[in-house]
Amino acid sequence: MRTSHYSLQVLIVSLAVATGSAVAQASLDLGDPPIKHWTLNLGGGYSPVVGGYNHTITDGWDFTVGTGYNFTKKLGLNLEYMNNHLGVDNGVLQHFSNQFGGVATDGTANVWSVTLNPKWNFEINRIVGGYFIGGGGYYHVRATLTTPTVAYVPPYCDYYWGCWPGGLTNADKIIGEHKDDTGGVNVGMGFTFNINPDMQFYIESRYHYILMHGPDLQLLPLVAGFRF
Repeated sequence: MRTSHYSLQVLIVSLAVATGSAVAQASLDLGDPPIKHWTLNLGGGYSPVVGGYNHTITDGWDFTVGTGYNFTKKLGLNLEYMNNHLGVDNGVLQHFSNQFGGVATDGTANVWSVTLNPKWNFEINRIVGGYFIGGGGYYHVRATLTTPTVAYVPPYCDYYWGCWPGGLTNADKIIGEHKDDTGGVNVGMGFTFNINPDMQFYIESRYHYILMHGPDLQLLPLVAGFRF
């Protein structure tokens, strides 16, 4: 009788331990995932020009690559490189075309930056989240106006492309150029969508204010991409 009673006690304790272990494991499984400290993001999209330069420089497209470190689930820091490919307003091109006797005139603008940006994350549900981001850094701005011309290129040979015998070829002549190496700030927000534990789709918009000699350049790029 005592043996049966002892066996029953052992069985009850064993079941309790097993049940407690199962509940603990289930709690871990249902709990929040661990912090992913290091991230990589790649994205691109539409890049509109706003402010004083929107009658000189026209909208274009952008791409972004960055890396981030999450100190906590809410607070992180992102180091990002962004490149904006923009155009020049037709009115500006027509003005310079008239100055050069009606010759065809073209123009391009490029803005690239390296910025360091604190980031505050928040959760909407287990799939959708959001974040506020802002910071500043270094911005390089270059805009050029060109007209078609002819240039002489001397003979050369290349292992991949073959040989050029030398002679005249079509080229672009720079008739106007503006450069700025300067600083700037940015601020904005975005939304994230969890695809799996190691990948998110994100979409964001940030206002960039770039200090320049003359009117300050302002961009409002829209970026969509993936964060790993």
